[in-house]
This record gives sequence, structure tokens and C-alpha cells, in this order.
Amino acid sequence: MFSDLDLVELVKAEMADLMARHGLELAVIGKGEVLLRRTDYPIKLMAGREEIHLVYFDKKAGPIRGYNVFLYLMHQRRARLISSMEEAMPVQGYTGHIERELRALTRQLTVAGQDILEGSTEWTKTYHWPTLTLDAETAALL
Repeated sequence: MFSDLDLVELVKAEMADLMARHGLELAVIGKGEVLLRRTDYPIKLMAGREEIHLVYFDKKAGPIRGYNVFLYLMHQRRARLISSMEEAMPVQGYTGHIERELRALTRQLTVAGQDILEGSTEWTKTYHWPTLTLDAETAALL
């Protein structure tokens, strides 16, 4: 499934404007995992079987905690999210599916996650789910 996926190139193609606007640098963690990072936070992006997972790591907190950004947006900011007809259209293969997911996530972050991308951590005060721990591979890239 992941063998033919070039997540780095897909992220560059689909998220270039968002990355430039927010000063995010791309780093490769491993196959199917990349890091979008700034000095004040990184966001780990992982290509799963069905979707892209986004984990925001709050570097201001000690110890560093991870927050599932998509879960937060879906439950706390659902009214701001914008669906697209493209999301309902069939795609060719796994790479096409991940490409579409990246496009949708970029749109959702743009309309409902500007404060997150600007480095605010105020939103974490209304995060009601378990936080994630920082793994060694991601920590090495901070």
C-alpha cells in the first residue's frame, strides 16, 4: 500500500501555499510520515489506510504533548468546515485517495485552523481527548 506512495511530493504539491504562508518546513520522518515544522511547533502528518492523521505537538508544554488536529476540528469547529463535491467523487488507487485527503485537510486547516497554524495554543484548552506522546523519530527532528 505505502510502497508506491511519495508522501513528500504529495504534501509539497497540495500544501505548498499553506506551508509558505505559515513558515512551515517539511521534514521526512519515514515512509508515510512527514513533519511540518516551525520553531514553535511541529505537525506530524501520517498517511493511514483510510485517512491522513495530523498530530500537533505543543513544544511550549512540558512534557511535549500531541493533539489530534483533525479530531479537534471535526468536533469543536465543525460549523466552520467546508465540504467539497470532490470528496464524494471516486479516485484511482491509494495515492489518489491520499492526494484528495491532503487537499481536503489543507482546505479545512485554512478555514478552521488559522490560529493553530499561527502557533496559538489556546485551542488546546478545549481539547477533550487523550493527548499523544512524542515518539523518538519525531523528537529527533525537532
